[in-house]
Amino acid sequence: MEQPLVSVIIPYYKGEKYITETLESLFKQNYPNLEVIVVNDESPEETLSVLRAYGDKIKIITQKNQGQAAARNTGIKLAKGSVIAFTDQDDIWVENSLKNMIPFITGNNEEKKEYDVVRGMTHVFRINENGETVVIETLHHPILIGAAIYKRKVFDVAGFFEPNMRIGEDFDWNAKVRECKLEEKRIPDVTFWYRRHDNNQSSQKDFIKIGQFDSIRKKLARARSTTLE
Repeated sequence: MEQPLVSVIIPYYKGEKYITETLESLFKQNYPNLEVIVVNDESPEETLSVLRAYGDKIKIITQKNQGQAAARNTGIKLAKGSVIAFTDQDDIWVENSLKNMIPFITGNNEEKKEYDVVRGMTHVFRINENGETVVIETLHHPILIGAAIYKRKVFDVAGFFEPNMRIGEDFDWNAKVRECKLEEKRIPDVTFWYRRHDNNQSSQKDFIKIGQFDSIRKKLARARSTTLE
């Protein structure tokens, strides 16, 4: 069976510290049909040389600074793949992640069933003061969008990320996906390593609370609109 083109979208802003590790984890996938799109969200010029070193192995798209949600939307619109995936500029895909997930997209699995979303497990990790990798927890969680792959139809049905949300856009988008009752398969394999460090927004509890509140508010607004119709 022909392997579908998978487009991986990476929002990028001042990510030169970790982006090489992120990109190399994509290129180590045992999967032949991959498109890597890095959406440069107006990062300073001096942070872009690490990206340009990859030449035509990646596509670099530059836009005015609008945040991760808008960057992901830009990538989705320009992606050629029938399957869409995401990672942030500081996270890591596990080798063979795509090999483990794609059969549930194509229906080439024991169930002989195609799913719209396939989600693996995530290792949440940090690097301690001794330079050692410490796994904080391992879990399935819909907000960790890098652990999953999505048929393009998911975006046709559920829509895109809310571009005006600078935080909580992943909460909000996943709520919309669930409301559409799309078919999701969760697999027991770890597919994604999510990095915790001082600079990522999700390490700040106030940001998480604000994002969750805004997402719930939008969900309630959608529910009211549907009721009125």
